Amino acid sequence: MGTGKIVYEGICEVVNGKAVFMRQSLEDAQVFGMIAERLKEKEFREKLDGYFVSDRGDGYGRAYSEKNCQKGGCMLTVEGLEYLFDELFSEKIMHGLKETEDSAYRMYVLPMFMNGVKKNIDVTGFVIYGIICSRRCRQALWAEMPEGDDYYQYYEQSQYVGWALEECLKAEEIWDARLLAGLLEKMRKEKEGGSSYRLLMKIIYAGYGELRKWMEGKNAVTGSDIKAKVFTAHSGEYSMLHCISEMVLALVIAQDNETEICLDYEMLLLLCFMEKGEAEMRGGEEKDNSYQGEEADAAENHRKFLKKFREKYGTDSSLEALIFKKGTKRMDSVVLGVMAQYHISPRMFCGMDLTEEEVQKLLRLNDNWTAKSYWSVLVIAHLCKYIEDLKEKYLMHTAETAGLHSV
Repeated sequence: MGTGKIVYEGICEVVNGKAVFMRQSLEDAQVFGMIAERLKEKEFREKLDGYFVSDRGDGYGRAYSEKNCQKGGCMLTVEGLEYLFDELFSEKIMHGLKETEDSAYRMYVLPMFMNGVKKNIDVTGFVIYGIICSRRCRQALWAEMPEGDDYYQYYEQSQYVGWALEECLKAEEIWDARLLAGLLEKMRKEKEGGSSYRLLMKIIYAGYGELRKWMEGKNAVTGSDIKAKVFTAHSGEYSMLHCISEMVLALVIAQDNETEICLDYEMLLLLCFMEKGEAEMRGGEEKDNSYQGEEADAAENHRKFLKKFREKYGTDSSLEALIFKKGTKRMDSVVLGVMAQYHISPRMFCGMDLTEEEVQKLLRLNDNWTAKSYWSVLVIAHLCKYIEDLKEKYLMHTAETAGLHSV
């Protein structure tokens, strides 16, 4: 899978889903049985014969050369693998896509139809998130990089300023993430394998020594190998982003150990998940909160809804008024009870009413508001606004204390 280290260059891969899936499927005895049955057909047999060639050394089939569909020391071309896929699976899969509403099934099979698709993925966010998720990695980070001014300067000059990745992190993790982004930027300006690279790997190995040990002695690993290792090691509470990040770190470790990475179908699925994850971390899937294209009657419906909500609750923008001005009801009691468990009163939010613009942005999130749904979202919006305010104050304070620039 590529030739350069992904921690420097990211992943740049042209994938052919049919060939990748078919190459892996040839390990299955049942699939060989299906092929054997079809070989009784003269037309199928003659056409398949035309797709056998000597190994050209182009990398196709390399990962499974000893198990591939071979004939007299030859192997199938990519076109041959595509032909087999179309003959054996294409019609069944397309039928399944039309009949099912199972999102997991669709997610699994759609990459099969990626032919000649180029994947360009920046792994920076996954490397950072994977390190941040490990307590031992962060301890090594603090021990090995106590003075971070130089690295923060690299971060401030990078494309990673303002990445939505920080929205996935706790406030106290953000400066560490920026420090790591700076380390990666500095590393990429040095000669490959330089001091910053070795420092990065030392930090990674502090928390992922088990992955390194597992990788030792392996000549090659597949996506299936890495997925099995990562998912077996973790229980269900691990987030998908955490698991994908750890799989990316496994790729980084494999390359550091000069272990070949083979593009099997699980690896192709990982690339698809990585592509979506990178877009999320970049903030590329922006929500359009403008009124462009919104019909006048939708705006009018929102106006009428707010009027009725204010008549019932006395406010459409204040958490304190929402809970106290109309008396305590069942929903109010639940919210008060939850807040009390954490020694918080709704009165703390006095003066933090949502602005008119914030209210309008909330309304655009839904075309079918009910009093109950807007009541709940108004509570959530206040909590989020307060958390964001605390986070910004924390970052400003810690920046001033350390003599850094808050970005």
